[in-house]
Amino acid sequence: MEERRLGVARLRLERRPVNGPPVEPGRRAGLETPHRQREFALDRAFPSLNDRLVILVDAADADSADRFLARLDSEIRARPEALDAPFAPAISPYFLRNGLLYRDDAELDSLLARMTRAGPLLATLAAEPSLSAYFASLAEGVADADRIAGGEEALTRALAETRATIDARLAGSSRPVAFSRLFAEDDAPVRRILTVTPRLDFSELQPARPARKALAAAIAAADPARDGVRVQVTGDTAMRSEELGSVAQGIGFSLAFSLVALSALLWFAFRNLRLSVLALSIVFIANAVAAAFAALTFEALNLVSMAFAVLLTGVGADFAVHFILHARQPGATAGEAMRRLGPALLLCAASTIFGFLAFVPTPFQGMAQLGFIGAVGVMAAFIATLFVIPAGLALVPPAPLPGSDGPGPLGRLPQRPLLILGLALLAGAALLAPQARFETDPMALRDPDSPAVRAFSSLFDEKDTRPYSASVLVANEAEAEALATRLAALPEVDRVVTPWRLLPGEAAVYRRDAIDAVAYGLLPQLDGGEPPVVTANGLQRLRAALAAHPRAGGAELATSLDRLAAAGARDPALFASVERDVLANWPATLDRLRQSLSPDPEPGIDDLPPELLGRYLASDGQVRVEVVPSADLRDAQARAAFIAAVRQVAPEAAGPVFNIEASGRIVERAMLTATFTALLACGLLLLAVERNVWRTLATLAPILAACLLTLGGSVLFQIPFNYANVIALPMLIGAGIDSAIHMAAHPPERGGASVTARAIVITALTTITSFGSLIFSAHQGVSSIGALLLIALASTTFAALVLEPPLLRLVSRFEARGPRRKAPVP
Repeated sequence: MEERRLGVARLRLERRPVNGPPVEPGRRAGLETPHRQREFALDRAFPSLNDRLVILVDAADADSADRFLARLDSEIRARPEALDAPFAPAISPYFLRNGLLYRDDAELDSLLARMTRAGPLLATLAAEPSLSAYFASLAEGVADADRIAGGEEALTRALAETRATIDARLAGSSRPVAFSRLFAEDDAPVRRILTVTPRLDFSELQPARPARKALAAAIAAADPARDGVRVQVTGDTAMRSEELGSVAQGIGFSLAFSLVALSALLWFAFRNLRLSVLALSIVFIANAVAAAFAALTFEALNLVSMAFAVLLTGVGADFAVHFILHARQPGATAGEAMRRLGPALLLCAASTIFGFLAFVPTPFQGMAQLGFIGAVGVMAAFIATLFVIPAGLALVPPAPLPGSDGPGPLGRLPQRPLLILGLALLAGAALLAPQARFETDPMALRDPDSPAVRAFSSLFDEKDTRPYSASVLVANEAEAEALATRLAALPEVDRVVTPWRLLPGEAAVYRRDAIDAVAYGLLPQLDGGEPPVVTANGLQRLRAALAAHPRAGGAELATSLDRLAAAGARDPALFASVERDVLANWPATLDRLRQSLSPDPEPGIDDLPPELLGRYLASDGQVRVEVVPSADLRDAQARAAFIAAVRQVAPEAAGPVFNIEASGRIVERAMLTATFTALLACGLLLLAVERNVWRTLATLAPILAACLLTLGGSVLFQIPFNYANVIALPMLIGAGIDSAIHMAAHPPERGGASVTARAIVITALTTITSFGSLIFSAHQGVSSIGALLLIALASTTFAALVLEPPLLRLVSRFEARGPRRKAPVP
């Protein structure tokens, strides 16, 4: 129990980039929000809390776990260049001596009673550690179990443990006797926790890579298979390292998939290899320019800004597709297409650039980076289209494109039923949109199947190892204890930890008396002397006792003993192997018993392990008060209740849960700011070009409808907004408005609706396919970007093709009935 309370390092869950130094929402270009200022103060006072790796060791019994843990601790200490300050309460000398003082009174009484019942066996082995002595002591226990309170239960455990060890050796494997099971209340598996500080190398793409490689080597050298233990590594450093690999792999796959899908769609659109390659070249130019700009401008990217390559693959070819389709209409030329399409392309480029730049003013680092990179990439794609496409068309023999003289997609679609469907979808989306939510927990973004995330999630299974907590910095002991008393009274708080509350407390006086009473009778026996029982012929004595006194599990052990005797007659070395298995854990068990029965007279704060005390008492005297919640704070409602309760008592509290809540608000505001900025910029741009309020509103209406459909889709498909996919709505406006602009520039009454609609469908398919490919990423944040952008762009295309034409016709009829107006500037 004391290990679960004291051994888990505070796991930092902060919105950091997946590579590079920490940069979070609320700290960009000198901007520091109050919650970040409190967190920086905490980091400065307790730097050892940062970037801690947590190793979880799961074993069938405490003997196996502690045996492996001791070897692992030694291997880690042999690698000081990469790993520092390993700490595991289970093998800490302080807790080996004083661990019993931390037990609950009822738990301590039960444990001491089990030690007393095992006294004869322990005393016998202390005097004569041999297989015969072990069997002889068990024989005495079989005969006397009825005369000892709880003796039958204790004996059943000992018989079962002995039989398992013998059967394993007879089967050709080793299974040492776990003496810890003789003192345990049940046979439940045990978990040990070791924490270690990695030395990060920021010259590497993954700063934690050297430390993680060193830790992996230490674990391998400690040989988990030797003790049958399972080892997991977690902590924010481990999760961020795996996250970087997941994001990089996912982005790489999405980019490759996007390029393949884009090539196939271009071939389907043009049925001409040269034209397909020509359009594809714009994508490569845009990505190359954007990547060069990113490399020269930013020290590191994060999981949002890393998606620029896939996004530019989706939007980079749009200008080229429209240009080529218009230039290859029957009787058209590149020059004519330039004159006819140029204003619309310029307007689309400007609106998309404004859409990306809308990310820049936000305090979210990833969105700001994406805004700059995306804007540069779109500008490069537009300029390349104006110069590369006309030159390339001159090298391609003129030929009509397939379907260029047909009615186009709009001509084949049943307009009235689709319009009714669109209105129905809008009505449904309006009902669902208020339920849209923002997921503030960054764990929702990570790959749930990654080893570090699985291990982290398992910490929530035990109340005492849940990693989310709050911290408050105070100046001295008096302030710490006064605050701790007020916080501990809150129903949302399970316990409060201060340096002085790490000590066993006043109850230790009474617990020490109980320990001393048992130690008075048991310690002299553990120091050796004459065996309290006759140890000769132990196997025969045990076999006879089992026959004379039937016990639970006795018949099974008797069978195993008979098999051992028969096999030992053929191979005398077998008894030596069984003896090694029986006594493998005995020296460590004897040492632990001696230490645990000799606690420190009055443990003081200076006696605490420095690795533990350093987490709560700073070198300058500041004190960290840790507030541990009573509920699982992965639940948003429980998290909000905990934050509100702690804030009432300690408004200056900091920690992971406060970062989650505050950063969530920052990113939500960033999303709204970027969305409205993009909408306003695009609207003003359209108004300046059209010089007609009604036509501007008719062009913007499909975008507003698509926003509503996207909100409804996020609720319907259970894709909440998060730190990664918040780019969806601003991207919808910046990139999605292109279809509405092209439809407004070439409405049905102006002619050219067929080629424009065809271009809109093709560019929509290329963009949706490219953005949607992000769904395949194992990283949940990147995958959600693809899912939400797919919904957003599908909604935009549907709205532009189905909802915008009727609106434009209404505007035309309205203008025809009114006084003659000045023609809009093309």
